[in-house]
Amino acid sequence: MFNRMRNRALISIFSFGMGAFAFCQSKTAEMTTIEGCLSENSGVFVLDNGFGQGSTILVGNTVGLSSHVGDELSVTGLIHAASSGDEAREALDVSSFTTILKRQPGGVQPRTGDSGTWSSFRSAKFGVGMRNPAKWTAPAEGQLDISANVVNDKGIEFLHAGDLPRDVYPDSNFVGGQFALIVSSAIANAGSCRKFGKAEGPVTSLRVSGITYSEAGTSWVGMGTGHTTYSLHTFQNGYCYEFDLEFDEQNGTGMDLACTVQWLTGENEQKLLRSLVSQVSFAVPETPPVISRMSPRLRPKVTSLLASPLNSAVGMEIEVSWATEGTDYVQLRYPCIRGFDTNGMGGLLSGVVPCGPVTDANYPPSGSGKILLLNHDSNAVPFALTVIPYRDGAADDRGAKVVTVNVPPQLK
Repeated sequence: MFNRMRNRALISIFSFGMGAFAFCQSKTAEMTTIEGCLSENSGVFVLDNGFGQGSTILVGNTVGLSSHVGDELSVTGLIHAASSGDEAREALDVSSFTTILKRQPGGVQPRTGDSGTWSSFRSAKFGVGMRNPAKWTAPAEGQLDISANVVNDKGIEFLHAGDLPRDVYPDSNFVGGQFALIVSSAIANAGSCRKFGKAEGPVTSLRVSGITYSEAGTSWVGMGTGHTTYSLHTFQNGYCYEFDLEFDEQNGTGMDLACTVQWLTGENEQKLLRSLVSQVSFAVPETPPVISRMSPRLRPKVTSLLASPLNSAVGMEIEVSWATEGTDYVQLRYPCIRGFDTNGMGGLLSGVVPCGPVTDANYPPSGSGKILLLNHDSNAVPFALTVIPYRDGAADDRGAKVVTVNVPPQLK
């Protein structure tokens, strides 16, 4: 990416102090061109050359550079040695510069082509359909990265999915993505449909084409790529529907400097999300949902809760299992304890199991999973896990159960 043609036949001395610069130029110095990202600090312009090549101070004819901070530039001038205190740096006496890439504060707008050429999908069975660009082909078998983000893992069907090509956001850090349209027949009310299995940050509301959706986001990072998924839920005609849109973007690890590509903004992502969701439509399903209507007299209740210790080389591992009645989903809660960590190890419990009175994770009405308990204190700590039942989006603390496990100090 970076073409650094530098002639060091003669290196002059460049020194600077509090905003003052002085240098001695050789008569035999030749013009050099350097490419990089421009930054500015206290009136000093610096070109970051990237890939461990350091940075170059720009001096001399710097008029006009202030409007290019954040851009990728090609700068031509005479190269010098510069010093700041004990730190040796390089300076370029600017003769001219050109812009390679202009940073767009608004990011990159999605390109989806002529909507008149889009293809259509419809499931008469579930009364839902959508339109999307025809070139967004279905993922190969086993290549769909999206998982349903609902409170009950039963009754889930993937209806329609596609891959987003890289050219949706040209000349950006976007490297691809996917979308999926999902239905859940096990969630029988709007209150539970509005919830998610996992939500990072607050659940918000989005209204598109007269339909109100609840919206949540999740993300993870791996191999220099950040993955962000937006999940939308709506309850229509007795079914809970989910629309997911995943963005895969280079996150700066092992890639060019930030200014050498355009970075997507959250608004760039939301624009595509709203555009696609506007093409989702609903009708009366040919197959009516089999709704299990719970009697109002059947109060949500946790009927059993067990925590069984397992052998573990590190900390203390337990297997937790629960069962309920009259319940749509449950939350697992435990108080935050200084010096105490947990980590989901399998089953329904994976990743960090959050502590505190408010959690971002919901689980099916019956299930199990493993948790690793790490006690960094010098004394044993009681781990009190509470399982709270929910119905139609509301908790019933009266039906909760608590199980307590005494966790010894972790061996050093």
